[in-house]
Amino acid sequence: MSGPRVLILGGGISGLSLAHFLRQTSKAQCTLLEKSNRVGGWIRTTKKQGLVIEHGPASYFARRGEDTIGLMHELGLQDQLVLADKAAKQRYIWNEKQGKLQHISLMGLAFKPWLIAGFLKDLVAAQPSPDPDETIYSFISRRFNRRMAEELVDPAVAGIYGGDIRKLSMRSCFPVQFEAAQHGSLLRPSKKAPKPTAGKAPSSVPPALLRSIQMSGSFSFQDGMEALPLALQQSLTSQGDAVRLRLGSEVVSLSSVPDDPTGQCGIRAVIQHDGDQQTTEDFDFVYSTLPTYSLASILEHSQALASSSSSAPASDALSSLIDSLRSIHYASMYICHLAYDSALPPPASASFGFLVPSSAKRPVLGAQFLSSIFPARNHGSGTHLRMLLGGDRQPDLISQAPESITALSRQAVGWSLGQPSLAELEPAMTEVSLAKQCIPQFYLGHADTVSKIKQLSETQFGGRLVVLGAAINGVAMNECIASAKRAAREFAMTSQH
Repeated sequence: MSGPRVLILGGGISGLSLAHFLRQTSKAQCTLLEKSNRVGGWIRTTKKQGLVIEHGPASYFARRGEDTIGLMHELGLQDQLVLADKAAKQRYIWNEKQGKLQHISLMGLAFKPWLIAGFLKDLVAAQPSPDPDETIYSFISRRFNRRMAEELVDPAVAGIYGGDIRKLSMRSCFPVQFEAAQHGSLLRPSKKAPKPTAGKAPSSVPPALLRSIQMSGSFSFQDGMEALPLALQQSLTSQGDAVRLRLGSEVVSLSSVPDDPTGQCGIRAVIQHDGDQQTTEDFDFVYSTLPTYSLASILEHSQALASSSSSAPASDALSSLIDSLRSIHYASMYICHLAYDSALPPPASASFGFLVPSSAKRPVLGAQFLSSIFPARNHGSGTHLRMLLGGDRQPDLISQAPESITALSRQAVGWSLGQPSLAELEPAMTEVSLAKQCIPQFYLGHADTVSKIKQLSETQFGGRLVVLGAAINGVAMNECIASAKRAAREFAMTSQH
């Protein structure tokens, strides 16, 4: 007897991981649709002049990455593993007042009066948030002080979300810390404060391998980040009829179907292949890992089709679901790779990179020194780095031409390393890529929006449409993989009854 028919929308890391874990934990017959001609979503790797070019994330983080590490090991990628060098533990923040990069270390920060004052304020006078949600800026300024918010937290958040801490929700971006703060000090947590959920890698992962990855802090693969989604693709396509992975295919409409003679009901999907041919198929469950704006477009088209064929009024639940999905804003990001034949001065030669606070009014969010992070992939003694520009902090930069982005990035090499003349040094290689609407922004009230999306999809589709992905479960790849694993386990438990 065949298992439940499951349709997965999106071939990024969330959709691929979900299909993998569904096949591990259940008898689900999976169909995965990806609109483009490749898998991986925002994880995309190419090579240029022998260098690994990451057009999306540059590394997988070991922290809270047990599910990712386990997945990597299951797929047999450990022989391709590249661990971050110990130099990558050194990180910097641009100090506009001093006009130089400031090393971030416990000793370097310990004697700053404003930091000590902020810590004492949290320990002695901590107060819970007065509202159900609060911006990151408001939370840190109130609990500690304004300087900590602007000089430390602001650039750190830019490195994760490319966002504005005056808009982003503390409750959604840092839920464990937000909840812990309702019970007292963050530095000295109350026994009532929730503890971060400790992940556990599968027992099949050798302890020595797990320790080495965790000690390194981050990792990638010899051929780059895309090795993981490509290995998932290969694993899924080797499972015969149990998994259908269709590239160049997308759903154009979804609608509930009435009970069939066997007593089952499900969702009817109209699928477009290669831009023209259409087929209609019924599924028991649909999981969307698409950006929420893409799912909103599908449902909007579904609503229009239903309205044209029926005189019945449009569903209020469906209209509200579409509005909620569209309300989540996504930021775009420019990534500019620069490679130099010679070694650039420190800290480019011995650190992870640097981040820039928004108060500096500089045109870049930060930089990653890839030849320092993964020296095993570098050629000779040259420097390979990439600059991050745009995001929700600098939306106007997204309209600029790649040539302008390269010029801004070269200038940033000069001012960040304290040698403006380096801007005139000709790179041996440049590569600019634009990731449009790639990072969901968890604005104030985001948690309520996510709850509403889950409730409305339950109402409209009877629990047979499940919305997953970065906007729902978190922007980090570890969160996407972990949430896919949880969803597969939940599916296995419910499908057995």
